[in-house]
Amino acid sequence: MLRIIPVAVLTLLLAACGGGTPDPEADESASPTPTIVATDDAETDPAEAADDTEDADPAPEPEPGLSAADRENVRDAITSGNTAAIEGYLSDPVRVIIMSSECCWDISRADAVDQLSYVTGAPGPWNFALPAATVDPWRTNMYYGYLFTGDDITGRAADGTIVSFGIEGGQITKILMGFEEGFSY
Repeated sequence: MLRIIPVAVLTLLLAACGGGTPDPEADESASPTPTIVATDDAETDPAEAADDTEDADPAPEPEPGLSAADRENVRDAITSGNTAAIEGYLSDPVRVIIMSSECCWDISRADAVDQLSYVTGAPGPWNFALPAATVDPWRTNMYYGYLFTGDDITGRAADGTIVSFGIEGGQITKILMGFEEGFSY
């Protein structure tokens, strides 16, 4: 009998505390009960799936890089020292890095043209037809490799001075200047 009394008392207490199931309308914070819907992917018609992909927006065409004539103008501007001719090809801002210096990061077009004086005094001839075996290690250099875009105009002067113009979206977005030995560090 002693066992029955505590169980009976406990049952009465629980019934008096609130008993029954909660009413979701009474409590605004109640979460809806999730419903599981069975699907059978095996019944999907492949022709129907193909129709869905046709409605999707096509991938945008990549922006064209600089034309052959534009690239020639950039090369001529460096070899002649007339760097003002490059300004129209530059993004604004343009990232400019001079190896082993604190210069310059993102700067205006006009400032970038001024900074190109770093390489215009290099003795010619300039070689803008560098073999991949020369340029590929530069592209993977841990300090400067990120400045190469894969669409670059890269030249080397007779004394080892380097200039590289990284092209993205039809504009020069990055300029790297320095010496060939700078890639060794």
